[in-house]
Amino acid sequence: MFKNLTPIVVLLLFVFSATAQSIENYVADQPNGQIQKLYLHTDREFYFWGDTLWFSAYLVNGQNHTYFADSLNMHVELIDKEGEIVRKELLMVVNGFSKGYLSFNDNTLEEGNYLLRAYTDFMQVQQPENLFNKTITISAVKNKFPEDKAEDIGSKVYIDFLPEGGILLNEKINRVAFKAYNRLGKSVDVKGTLFTMSGKKVADIESSFQGLGVLFFKSQAGEKYKIELDDDRQVSLNIPEVSEIGSKLALSLVKKNGIQLRVESTEADDRPAYLVCMHRGMVNNYIEIPGSEKDKLVDLKNDVLSTGINRLVLVNSDLQPVSERLYFKTTQDEFVNIEVSPNKEEYSTREEIELDLKSETKLTKGELARVSMTVINKDLLLKNGNAQTIQSYLLLDSELNGPVDNAAAFFKDSENIESAEKLDLLMLTSGWSSYSWNNLKSVEEMPEIAGAGLQFKGKVRKLVTQKPFADTDVLLNIIGKEGSVLFNGKTNETGDFLFDNVEYFDTALVIIQGLNNKDKRYTNLELAYPGQETFEVSEKELDHLGDREIVSVGMYRQKYQNELKLSEFYPDRNTRILEEIKVVRSKSEFDDGHYRPYPSPSHSIQVEDWHSSYVDVFQFIKGRFPNVWVTGDHVRMRGTGSIYASTEPLYLLDGFTVQKDVIKNIPMVQIDKVEVIKGPFAAILGMNGANGVISILTRTEVSDNYTNQLIAGTFVKRINGFQKYREFYSPRYTVASDSEIPDYRQTLYWNPAMLVDDKSQNVSFFSCDNLANYKIFVEGITTTGKICIGEADFVVNKRNLESF
Repeated sequence: MFKNLTPIVVLLLFVFSATAQSIENYVADQPNGQIQKLYLHTDREFYFWGDTLWFSAYLVNGQNHTYFADSLNMHVELIDKEGEIVRKELLMVVNGFSKGYLSFNDNTLEEGNYLLRAYTDFMQVQQPENLFNKTITISAVKNKFPEDKAEDIGSKVYIDFLPEGGILLNEKINRVAFKAYNRLGKSVDVKGTLFTMSGKKVADIESSFQGLGVLFFKSQAGEKYKIELDDDRQVSLNIPEVSEIGSKLALSLVKKNGIQLRVESTEADDRPAYLVCMHRGMVNNYIEIPGSEKDKLVDLKNDVLSTGINRLVLVNSDLQPVSERLYFKTTQDEFVNIEVSPNKEEYSTREEIELDLKSETKLTKGELARVSMTVINKDLLLKNGNAQTIQSYLLLDSELNGPVDNAAAFFKDSENIESAEKLDLLMLTSGWSSYSWNNLKSVEEMPEIAGAGLQFKGKVRKLVTQKPFADTDVLLNIIGKEGSVLFNGKTNETGDFLFDNVEYFDTALVIIQGLNNKDKRYTNLELAYPGQETFEVSEKELDHLGDREIVSVGMYRQKYQNELKLSEFYPDRNTRILEEIKVVRSKSEFDDGHYRPYPSPSHSIQVEDWHSSYVDVFQFIKGRFPNVWVTGDHVRMRGTGSIYASTEPLYLLDGFTVQKDVIKNIPMVQIDKVEVIKGPFAAILGMNGANGVISILTRTEVSDNYTNQLIAGTFVKRINGFQKYREFYSPRYTVASDSEIPDYRQTLYWNPAMLVDDKSQNVSFFSCDNLANYKIFVEGITTTGKICIGEADFVVNKRNLESF
C-alpha cells in the first residue's frame, strides 16, 4: 500500500546508513535541497553581425515552477567555443522576471556557435549543470557559400548500450537502449546487426530518432558482442558487463490510468523491497514489494506520478538502491495553451498586423499568464525549428545533466515516431545518473546569498604599521552618466568594510577611499571584490556547442540584398559585405576611442602619469588653456559670448553632462584628456554651451596596483553596473508618418512582457519591407507555475506600393 509523504519535502541522496530502522525513517532522514531554474526566452537562435539578441528571463522555484519572489542579480554571458566570455551583462531579476538584450553590432565576433549562459548568484553555489545554457549561432552577411560536403560514411561511429534499470541481468531478456554518435559527439542514425564475437546473430539494430534506439536480447555472462552496420562504418561499442546476480526495474506497460513496472531478479528473496517514487527532488510516495518470487509486477497510478521526469528507485531490504528508472509523464497538468489569432492570413508590406492572445486553458481565479512574444522571419529557423523552448528547458534541459540535442523536438510527433516514444528513449539513454536532482546541496549547506546589487568589501590598514584600521571612514563614490552618488561607511574592529546592494546602471567610475582619523587618504586599502567576479566555464557546458545546420541560403541572400540597399540609402554606413565590398571612412585627428558630442575641441591636453600629483582637475587646468581663468574650483572663459563669462561653463564627462562636483571628485590618475570647447563647436551643444565647455575624458582602464601606488588608500576602476534596458524598435506606419528609410527587420516584433488571461488581449505592429513567411512564438509561465506555449503563422506576400 502507498504511504503519502507530501508534507515531507525531501531530496533522496543515497547515503547509506546501517542503523536505519525503517523505510519511513530512511526517507525522512534524507536532506532537503533547493534549486532555482532560470530560463531565457530569446527572440531567435540565429543572428547576423549587426543584429541584437532580445530576451526575457523567467526565474522560478525548481520544484513547482512558481516565480522566485526575491530580487537577485542575474549574469548573462556570451561564451565562445574556447570558453572565453566575450559579452557579459548584469541585470536584476525582480519577482522572477527580467528583460534585456545583447548587441552584435560589430564584426569582431567570429562566425560560429556561442553559448548563451545565465545564472543568479544563488545558482553559482549549485552545480554548473543548473546554470541556464542555450546555443546560438552568429554569422556574417554573405552571398557565397561553400559546396556541401558529402558525409564521410567511412568515419567511426560510437554506440553506447544503456540497459534499462542500469544493469544487464544474466539469462534475462533485457531491454537495452542505445545512443549512436560521431567523434564530435553529434548524434548519427545507424542501422545494422548485433552479433556475438563468434558471429552468432543476436538482434537487429536501428535508431529511431537522433541516433537513439532500443532492442531486446537475452544476455549471457562472459559473452562479448560486436555490431556490423549496413553502410560498413566502423563501430566502437560500449556495453556493460553482464551481472549474474541482481535485481532491476523495467517498464512493462503504459496504461491510461498509470504504468506497470516489472521487478526482475536472478534469485528469489523472502525479504521485502521498496519502490520509491520521486519528482523534482521530493519523495511523494513509496510502495512495499513483498518478497519470495523472482519477478513481480507493480502498478503505479497516475496520481502517484507527476508531469515531467519521475525518478523510480528500487530499494532492497537493507535500504540500498539496486536499480533506477526515469519515466516521463506527458499530461496537460502543468501547461497552458496560448491561442494566437492574427486578424488576417496574408498582409502587404508596412501594413498593420493585429493579434489576439488569450488562454485556451481555463485559468484559476486570479491566475495570470506572464508571457513574451517574438515574431520572426520563418527562414531564420533551423531545419527542425527552435532547438529549445520553455517547455523543453524546464522539463528536460534543466532536469538532466549534459546537453540534449534539439530538446524541443522531443515534444513533437514525427512521421515514424511519436513524442512519448522519443521521450522514453531519452529517459533510457540519459539514465538516472544524469538526473540533476541527485546530488544537490541541502539547505544547511547553502551559503547565504545577498540580494540584488553589487558588493564592494575589503579592509583598511594603517599605512606604516599595516595594522587593521578600526572604526575609520570609508567613502564609495559612483560616478556615472547621470551624476554621482556618495556612500559613507565605517570599518569594523578588524578594519573590514562592506558596501552591499549597490545599484547603478551602465558603466560607472567607482572610487573607494579609506580615510584615517584626520579625513586624509593616508591608508592602505585592500579590496576583495571590485565589482563582478567571473564564474568559470566548465567543459560540460561547452559540450552544448555542437555542429548545427545553417539557415536557408534564401535567408542569407535576402539579408545580403537588404544590406546592399541600406548601404545605398546610407552612403557613409560603416558596413562591410563580403571581402570585395568595403565602406571605409578616414580616421579623424580625434578618433581615439573617446565619445565626443562635438566634432573637435578648441584645445586638448593629454594627462601624463606625473600629473597625478594634482589635487583635482581644476588645479590642473589652471594656466594651461588660453583665456581660461580658474579661481579655486570656479572657471570662466573669455570669448564665449561676452568679454568675460559671468557663469560657469558646461561640464562633460566622457561626452555626458555632469555637475561640477562630479568632475572635482575624479582622481587625476583616471583622466586621459582634458579639452576646452569654445565658439561654434560649443554652440552645437545649445544654450548650455554658450559659456564654453570643459570636457573630461577618462581612461578606459587603470590597473588596481598602479592606482594604489599613486593614491594611497584609494581604489579607482571603471566597472559595469546593471544593464539599462532599451526598447525594441517597432515603427508605426501611417499616411502622415510614412518613411523612406528602408525597414528590413528580421525580428519583426518583440514584446518581452505581457499579461494574458482567458480574455482576449490585443497586440498590433507593422510589417516591414521584406516579403516573407512569419512565425509567432509565445512563451511564459503563469503565476501558479504552469508553462505557457503558443504559436501562429502569417505571410507578407504583397508590396504596398504607396509606402514602399
